[in-house]
Amino acid sequence: MVLQCAFCNLGFKNQVDVYNHTSHHSEDTLNSVPMSIGDQVLLLTLDHPSGLYACPKQCNVKGTLGSVWVHYMANHNRSSTKRSFNGDQNDRPTKIARFGPMSSSDKSSSSPLPSSSPPASSFSTSSGSSATLSLSPIRVDLDLLFGQPKLTSVDEIFAFINQTLSDLYDSCAYHQIMQGTHASDHSLMRVCTDSAVCSGSEYYEKFTTSLNFAKYIICYRCYTPQHSVFKHNHKECYGRGNIQDWWRGIAYLVFRTQELRITLFSALGLHPDGFPTLDKYCKWLVREAIPRSDRRRNNRFTNLAAIVFVYFLYFTGGKLTVPEGGYELDGNVSHWSLLISSLIINFQKLHLPDDRVIQNAYR
Repeated sequence: MVLQCAFCNLGFKNQVDVYNHTSHHSEDTLNSVPMSIGDQVLLLTLDHPSGLYACPKQCNVKGTLGSVWVHYMANHNRSSTKRSFNGDQNDRPTKIARFGPMSSSDKSSSSPLPSSSPPASSFSTSSGSSATLSLSPIRVDLDLLFGQPKLTSVDEIFAFINQTLSDLYDSCAYHQIMQGTHASDHSLMRVCTDSAVCSGSEYYEKFTTSLNFAKYIICYRCYTPQHSVFKHNHKECYGRGNIQDWWRGIAYLVFRTQELRITLFSALGLHPDGFPTLDKYCKWLVREAIPRSDRRRNNRFTNLAAIVFVYFLYFTGGKLTVPEGGYELDGNVSHWSLLISSLIINFQKLHLPDDRVIQNAYR
């Protein structure tokens, strides 16, 4: 499997080469890609202001190569042959690749490779509406997950996480991950001196309230998986302390930090931009990482655990070098605006009729 450039028909072996290649398309003036549908060859033309391809039927739909193909098959393909939504093999556009399981440690050549299947992606219309179409579930690559010596089972991976957590749990997860430092005046993220993760931030107000696990998968207080290796019971539970911060904080900060996301998502065979919203990412985190059909399956091993594992693997292996000045969160999230919104909502609650009972959700 190879990785697809979003703007042409070239494929590459690793994420770094893809990102380096796509940056050159901003200089293109005549960029188009042939799309084969059965015996037809349609030309997809790049709309440079938007950076997206236009549907050859001129229906105002624009998107990446894969999303335009999905749209065309669903709305314009009038072949008499009955097809599923995903299309038959012969109907798939040639020279378009799907993002496959690749490790960021792959140092092989960046020469373009041929490919034959479309990526899952999103598309938008001229009216501003958008939709996301997925051709297959987003899954962790198990060969990469279990590819480390002495870490070939869930038990061994959980033991590794437990040992690493025991060395880090008394430090602020945000400062350790983003700055590479041990904060001396606090250890909990909700009282962190950085507004990115303190009370009122997107992390605290949205992310932490969106992780809804099934029963008996994790401890509902400290987020530790209910697995014997953690020796977890009510007496030893850290409650809302640092253990909770590390389990949730790693997953959030990796998602919101491009450098970490590209490196660690790639290490699990995931597209670094595979989740269009924080909500979709949260829903994915709480799912099992290993299919039921796999003999290594353990329902306590969620996608959240996979993200935490690969971060600790790279952290302890010295593969993550915090840049001078620390990592920076990407996106346009205004943490202070979230804090102000929260204050306004709480102020409004205080002025509800007396017969209304106001309760704060436990987080």
